[in-house]
Amino acid sequence: MKISDLFKPKWQHSDLQARLQAVEDMSTAEAETLCEIACRDEDATVRMAAVQKIHDEQHLEKIASSDPNKDVMNYVCRELNNIYKEVTINCNNASESEAYLSRISDDHVLCEIVLGAVCDAVKLKALVTIHDEDVLFELAKQNIGKEAGELIVQKINGEEHLNHLKTEGGNKTIRKYTAEKLKELNLDVPDDEDLRQDVLQELFDHVDSLKESWNFDAVSEIIDKEKDRWLKEDPAFEHELAKGFNEAINHFEKRRRNFADKQEREKERLGKEAELSSKKAAVTESIVNLNPSEAGFSLALDEYKAKWSELEQLPEEKEKRLLSEYNTAVNDCEQKNVVLADEKLRKENILKILEDCPAEIDSYELAKETLKKIEGLDLTTLYLSLETPKIKIDKLTEQAQVYIGKNESEQKTAEESLEKIAEQSIEQMTKYLAKEYLLKDQSKVKKMRQSWDKADPQHKHAGYKKFRKQLDEFYQRADVQREEQKWDEWHNKDIKAELIKRVEACAEIDDLGKVAKIIQTAQDDWKKCGQVSKAESDQMWKAFHKACDENYQRCKVFFDEQKNVRSENLIQAEELCVKAEAVKESEDWRTTAEYLKGLQQAWKDVGPLPKAQSKKCFDRFQAACNQFFNKRKEFFSEKDEERNGNLAEKHALIEKMKALLENSSSDTADCIAIQKEWKEIGPVPKRKSDQVWNDFQKQTQAFFDKIDEQRSAAVGEADEHLQRFMTLVNSDSISTDTETIKSAVSELNQHSALELPFKILDQHHSKLYHASKDLSEKIPEMENEQINELVQAFLDSNEWILSAKVLKTCRPKMSDKKAVDEWMNKRKENCDDRILDQFDNLFRKEEIIKRVKSVTQKLESYEGQSAEPTLSLAEQLQLAMTDSVAKEQKIGEDEEKEIHKLKDQWKKHQFLPKSEEKTVEAHFNSALDVFYSRFKELNNA
Repeated sequence: MKISDLFKPKWQHSDLQARLQAVEDMSTAEAETLCEIACRDEDATVRMAAVQKIHDEQHLEKIASSDPNKDVMNYVCRELNNIYKEVTINCNNASESEAYLSRISDDHVLCEIVLGAVCDAVKLKALVTIHDEDVLFELAKQNIGKEAGELIVQKINGEEHLNHLKTEGGNKTIRKYTAEKLKELNLDVPDDEDLRQDVLQELFDHVDSLKESWNFDAVSEIIDKEKDRWLKEDPAFEHELAKGFNEAINHFEKRRRNFADKQEREKERLGKEAELSSKKAAVTESIVNLNPSEAGFSLALDEYKAKWSELEQLPEEKEKRLLSEYNTAVNDCEQKNVVLADEKLRKENILKILEDCPAEIDSYELAKETLKKIEGLDLTTLYLSLETPKIKIDKLTEQAQVYIGKNESEQKTAEESLEKIAEQSIEQMTKYLAKEYLLKDQSKVKKMRQSWDKADPQHKHAGYKKFRKQLDEFYQRADVQREEQKWDEWHNKDIKAELIKRVEACAEIDDLGKVAKIIQTAQDDWKKCGQVSKAESDQMWKAFHKACDENYQRCKVFFDEQKNVRSENLIQAEELCVKAEAVKESEDWRTTAEYLKGLQQAWKDVGPLPKAQSKKCFDRFQAACNQFFNKRKEFFSEKDEERNGNLAEKHALIEKMKALLENSSSDTADCIAIQKEWKEIGPVPKRKSDQVWNDFQKQTQAFFDKIDEQRSAAVGEADEHLQRFMTLVNSDSISTDTETIKSAVSELNQHSALELPFKILDQHHSKLYHASKDLSEKIPEMENEQINELVQAFLDSNEWILSAKVLKTCRPKMSDKKAVDEWMNKRKENCDDRILDQFDNLFRKEEIIKRVKSVTQKLESYEGQSAEPTLSLAEQLQLAMTDSVAKEQKIGEDEEKEIHKLKDQWKKHQFLPKSEEKTVEAHFNSALDVFYSRFKELNNA
């Protein structure tokens, strides 16, 4: 941590984790600060954390115009789209909504606006800007109004979509206009020129609607595609719309370039501000380290002030903070200087006063006068270190005391003086202990202690214990701080020594590019490292600076060589472009795909190109590859039929869940079986995935809500039976009203047959146990006849906890004990069944442990392997061209999933014999530890 971090807000801390924690602790109300972090922090992770707490449109637009990170930009664009959507949906004026609609480039967001807008005019405005026929087709299948339906039919030209809408349209208007349009298409086929005019008009409208978009990466790809389509229809750009088409594209490209330039300027500005901040912080730190007692202090302070005034000013907030730190440091130094000067003056005054004192005291008046002079001296000052004044003071004081003797008035004065010293010392020590850094006050505390010792040598004052306790706390904390300071300097010394070795070792490295990176990294690490002792600081800096300069001179040759290499790489890249363009029209899907993947791999191996030609050459190569792969994608689109079949199967399961919900005799096992069937069905079309899943989840949740209501009713019924029985037990009629007892026990038998949650059962069993205890205490007061009737009431009970206690209490007073013994045997059989269940769970858990060990052995077959991407390098490059990222697969991922399933199975088998429970659990945990240890080793190799 740097010293300057102590004076900064946490969100400007030099440590990344400290800044992240500061952002996390901020509330969304601190929008201005969060926006500054999102615009200026050097780390994209911190900027993303700040952006996620900002919900204000103006701040998000400001960030969108400056942030260079793609992930942050995409997140901001999504948030802005949502804000624009909410504003537009609730807008009552079409003209007010145009500004927001022009900024939205996502047709799906526009679709949501069409469905949710409160104003029909806004709905139509949004509908005009949608160009994706698939999105329009989905809208047309819903009832969105007569005028909107007519507009959609006009924009849809695909015969397949029109044929579907003829029967599936959301309202009569859509179906009517669709039928009329199909009829026109069949009877009056337009000529090629009309079709060409419609296509060019559509392209012009689409590009014109995108020219104000902020999502530059996505829209750039769309415009490139639309430009290729225009070239097919109008290669010479002679059409009357060509000029407007080009102007829209140029407008978008100009905005994109301006955005990139603005990002670059913002980055350069932030770099300059960081450098200037570092210089100003260095000046402040140098002033903090000045020692007023050293020679040349004032001259050095003036030099640092001049250096500060020469530096340029930062933005207002940063300049204000750094100026505050600078002023604090200057004031502290000047105050120290004043204190030292005052100390010197007091010392001179003391010596002067001592010169005026007589050599010998021979009277009470002279003793009193001399003591008065001595008492006026500041005994805590530096003069006590001088032997002669101290001896003279002691001598005069001793002589004066001989004359004064036991004078009560003088003693009273001495006591008052001691009381004042005690009060001031304790008060001052309290202020010192309230400070965080104590090392600067050690000399003052020492003088204060000496002053107390002189005024109260025997330490008899009542406040000395408190003062002594304060001294102990002060020195203890000061020792800890001194030790921490030494450890920090020692640690920083090791870091800087390692950085010097790292740079000096570059002399043995021939790879000059690597040398340049090492030097840059070492310089950054040096800046982040803290201070070392003053004796070693200059020496280490000179060694580091010398090593950097010597090695950096070698790197200049490397940069010249790199320029020649990039020119040669450009020739190879252009050859690859020619080869890709030669096969872009091929329909030999497999052979050509492999050939192009090989070219993509070769492109990756070419190396860097000259910056001016890099993008143009890459776009040319990418366009040729995309043309082939897009054609191949269309060829394989028939596989979508399988997804449609899966969609039909999932709709059938939703209907099955609806029937299950209406059936009063259905249970959770039926629902779980349907859920398993759902998981076994493959994927559905992406645009339908969320809707069909939400429908299924809605039905499933309704079913489980129904089960919860039934269980709640059962719990209420059981509580009612139990409360009624406990009331009866506590009443006086328990010993006479046997019919009521039989009725209550019969209700408890119904209670035992209910399927209740384990937690509720445990609570009921606990209450039954106390009820049986209370009832057993009343049995000795009953007559034998009453006891026999009571036994008959409990013999048919299945509440083993309650009935066993009662019948055991009644048995000794019964002449015929056979019926009670038969009930006890029945109870024993029930308990034996439970014990068998426990041993069955034990057997199942032992089998699970064996399976965990078997899965662990499978990991041995992966020895020597490493995690590889699921796609080939050529496929990764192709995905990268379409902003996709290949996902890495862990070694043993399938085995890890199997282990998760086994852990779920383990939890299902709850109860075990107590003698085996701890041992089996320990074996299972040990087997899991072995598996995860091996799994971690393979994936970290």
